[in-house]
Amino acid sequence: MIFSGTVDGPDGVFCVPNYNSIFVELFGYFTQIILFFLLPFLVIVFCHTRMGFAILQSRIRSRNHAVCVILSIAVGFFICWAPYNIFLFLFSLRSLGVFVLRESVLEVIYCITHVLAYSHCCLNPLVHIFGGKKFRNYLPWSRGFRRLSQRISTQTFSNPNSFSALFKSSHFCSIFL
Repeated sequence: MIFSGTVDGPDGVFCVPNYNSIFVELFGYFTQIILFFLLPFLVIVFCHTRMGFAILQSRIRSRNHAVCVILSIAVGFFICWAPYNIFLFLFSLRSLGVFVLRESVLEVIYCITHVLAYSHCCLNPLVHIFGGKKFRNYLPWSRGFRRLSQRISTQTFSNPNSFSALFKSSHFCSIFL
């Protein structure tokens, strides 16, 4: 917000970076790479490695599955965020005149890596949902859905009020808890 401005283009008004100096621009890129990628990645690797060793030393039957979920969280973070941060590094080299790429190539790379980076926010919960057994028990094809479908199938729906009575009952709510 501080280092941006607007430019009138053929398709409307665009927000573009407006840095006062090359130092401020490079400082922004490297701060973003270090604070928002390297530091979180190191914390994730450290914490998940400690959890992995603790799980492997435990007597849990599904410890290999738990370690795979932990590993997939760390790998998922790296796969999603590393390309974007590599792009930022290459873009900073371009700002220094060391690395030259055409503007159209940079725009395509930026769009792809940017979408991949932010897709981590959607993919990470999916790893937890599909990787965790407690979460999988509440998915439609799991035991919880079968109990619900058996209970509904025993109801008679000839009376229009019987279906709505099922939803109003406290017993129906306890199925999902």
